[in-house]
Amino acid sequence: MAISRIRTRGDLCGVTVLEETEYGKVPADGTRKYGGIVRTMDDGDSQELGEMPPECGSRTNTGYFLIGRTCEPSMTLRVQRGAGLLKDWIVRASGSASGVETDIPSSDLLVKVGPSEWHSWTGAKVDTLSVKGSKIGDAVELDVSFKARHHAVSTTYEDGTGATFSDADGSGYTLKPEKAVDAAYVTFVKGWRLDGERIPYQKSWELKISNALQSEAGPSGDGDGAYALNAGEGSTPQASSVTLDVTVASCGPAWDLRRLSFTEGLTLSVELDGYTVTLTGCTVDGSGPSRTWEGAYDETISFKAQDIRLEKAGS
Repeated sequence: MAISRIRTRGDLCGVTVLEETEYGKVPADGTRKYGGIVRTMDDGDSQELGEMPPECGSRTNTGYFLIGRTCEPSMTLRVQRGAGLLKDWIVRASGSASGVETDIPSSDLLVKVGPSEWHSWTGAKVDTLSVKGSKIGDAVELDVSFKARHHAVSTTYEDGTGATFSDADGSGYTLKPEKAVDAAYVTFVKGWRLDGERIPYQKSWELKISNALQSEAGPSGDGDGAYALNAGEGSTPQASSVTLDVTVASCGPAWDLRRLSFTEGLTLSVELDGYTVTLTGCTVDGSGPSRTWEGAYDETISFKAQDIRLEKAGS
């Protein structure tokens, strides 16, 4: 077995996203978009094996065969300023910039994870998206989980052409990486506003979009050697959940009173990377405990939203 160079920092590169026009099919002339720097990644692969029948008089089986395969990758990303990368991820999770849609787009993903190793996923839809501002001035991070049709690995790459992969049915496809955006990361600076007023003493926040995707299984190909792909026929959003958690330095009973009053119809907004992200139809989650007698502490306020939209800041 040939020994290759040990992977080091910098080998895990940016993700390229190619939106599909037909589920699970790599478009020949589709638009590639750079998706940001991949900080961590889990390929999310699992497979179900069946046992071959044992020989007569033996307790041991004669081998195994593949019943089905599940592909549910996840990534932690940082995105650069000025190219609309953060907006693109929110749209992939919600369906459109104007609000949550009945369905969401499927994409092909390409990531380089070593000196000569490329990974791709076809038919990938965003199951959950978490956008986090962990500290004033720090880079915003994204946690994205997907449900995908197929995962493939390639060590064949040509400049100008891209990496060549084998699909689940034995056919081939090629994906080309998009050049990284040369800019600083999007950072947490301005903070969230509640009904137009800035929420005071913000320390961190997390915006979460969940689609509760249900995978529809389909075959990998024809013939006796075919196996089931967990999302071979696609995946469908079953519900939409948009939530925001804001951690603040607690300074009085204001948030406890809001929890108890069950106020509906609130609007939350934040400006990020030249876009205003707005959550509408919000209410304060009343399940948090009242702890004001403890003195100084950090308090996390949870909001539930009906919808999310994006527009150019200042428009």
